Amino acid sequence: MCQLNPTLLAWSWRKPGLPACRGSPAGVAAQGARFFVVSLASLGANLLVLHVLVTLGTGKLLAQAVAIVLVTPLNFVGNKLWSFRGTAA
Repeated sequence: MCQLNPTLLAWSWRKPGLPACRGSPAGVAAQGARFFVVSLASLGANLLVLHVLVTLGTGKLLAQAVAIVLVTPLNFVGNKLWSFRGTAA
């Protein structure tokens, strides 16, 4: 998607109109769509874990904390391997 140009990135805060990255709009849109899909899947996984834990009698606050801890790595891996694959760090 968007390959950061370090020189432009360093100077973009001084010149707001200067683009800080390169990439085609189609690539940016595709990456955004993949990010959206991973986010929706993570939301679904979070809600599923939350529902199961609350149904089993876990307190709501503890259930949400556990769901966040379990789903966050899945969200990270999904975005790293699919949404942002092939982009420079």
